[in-house]
Amino acid sequence: MNFFNIDDATQTNDQFTSPNLNNALAAVSFFCLAITYHMLPQLIVFGHDEVIYYDNVKFKLVEEGRWINFLLHDALRQLPPPLTSIVFVSLIWTAAYWLSRRSCPPAISCAIAVLIVSNPTVVEGSLWPTVHLLEPIALLVLLKIYDQFKSVVLIYLLAGLIFFGLPQHFYFLTPLIFFGSDRPLSIRGLAYHCLLFAGGSVLGLMVSLLWVYILAGQIGLTVADWRMAHPISEFADLLRNIKYALISLYDNTRNILNIMSGGHTVALLAALVVLCAFLATDILSRGVREDRFLLVLSAISFFVFSVPLAPVIQTRSLVALSTSIILLLFVYTGKSKHILSATCVLVTAASWNQATYAYNYFIDHHERVDFAALKLKSLLDESSPNFDSVAVFGKLNPSSAEAGSVNSPVYLHPIVLSTGVRRFVDCRVPSVECSRISSTLAMEGISPRGSYQWIGTTGKVGVIRLNEVSDN
Repeated sequence: MNFFNIDDATQTNDQFTSPNLNNALAAVSFFCLAITYHMLPQLIVFGHDEVIYYDNVKFKLVEEGRWINFLLHDALRQLPPPLTSIVFVSLIWTAAYWLSRRSCPPAISCAIAVLIVSNPTVVEGSLWPTVHLLEPIALLVLLKIYDQFKSVVLIYLLAGLIFFGLPQHFYFLTPLIFFGSDRPLSIRGLAYHCLLFAGGSVLGLMVSLLWVYILAGQIGLTVADWRMAHPISEFADLLRNIKYALISLYDNTRNILNIMSGGHTVALLAALVVLCAFLATDILSRGVREDRFLLVLSAISFFVFSVPLAPVIQTRSLVALSTSIILLLFVYTGKSKHILSATCVLVTAASWNQATYAYNYFIDHHERVDFAALKLKSLLDESSPNFDSVAVFGKLNPSSAEAGSVNSPVYLHPIVLSTGVRRFVDCRVPSVECSRISSTLAMEGISPRGSYQWIGTTGKVGVIRLNEVSDN
């Protein structure tokens, strides 16, 4: 069974790469992939968003309308995070291979898929597997539906309905579902895609708001303070937000290219020259094709949609931008052996640079976050296990490596819950419960001893104090 639905017409350039080159490229690509994610099964702390950060699991529902995540929240939390993360990465690779295989030989498609999943936007997303697992599943389903029915309208409507019930940034990959078409670019086709793209988002938002009202009884969404949104109330605000979106597009594009080039300016400029050469070759050989426009549409769409509020933009929200840039740079549909060979070299170099970045990223995560989780776990294991909650007082010395994570209430939530307890009480924020705990255990009379200090238990709550002192 040909699940990917790739016909002979899409394989016309397979003959222009040698078997030895294909095998070498595939081997190097998977080696880079192994380096990128080899630490994933060893990690302890993963982000679970509404599942683990807050006691009220409705907060992401009322903030962003993630009704599908909310409805499936209990089932998703049963999955082991390392396994879920590996499945998430595998599904992204499958979707990326599916897209690039429409235009490229198998080995280059494999390498491009590795390049996409080793990009920082996916690497950072892999630490939030419970939140993001459903997104690549939905993308693969939409790819299969399009290959089966060839209905552009149906895909945009379904994508809006699904992705606006999840973290919405995967909706901006929707134009890529039609990548690989050989249709020439026309004003009518351009307008058709833009209209349906906007229409799908409106439909998705309306259904999302309906679910928020049904499940939470709230009309509209509550934008989180940390997103620092800038609503538009006058024309000057519109200009401000457009400027912010353009600057963000430029900065994030430069950052993605900089990581792929290993921080080398010469390599970055060379990649841009190759991009121009590939585009020029494509245009000369085939004319301007619709799929090139779809790449650009997908790349800029997130920033266009961010204009009304101009919120803080996270790296893991830019998967559409990074995927579009990679496909634009490295998918070549011509028949030149020299350009295909150059593509192999560039893809390999970019994969290695991204693998190096990801390795350092996971090492940093392990040293800062997992180290703190292991320290807390050792304290809890040495104490009486007769509690299901942990209360934490105090803060670490700001100069310690893990202070940035441990001293943050948001980051300390998953760290504490990764130890196996069911509830985290942050007593750095004054509350009646924390005052009672402090009074019961007479904490003011207990001298600091080490940076992580076990205090005792009261009821079903184990108590730990963080101190700004050395462990020595």
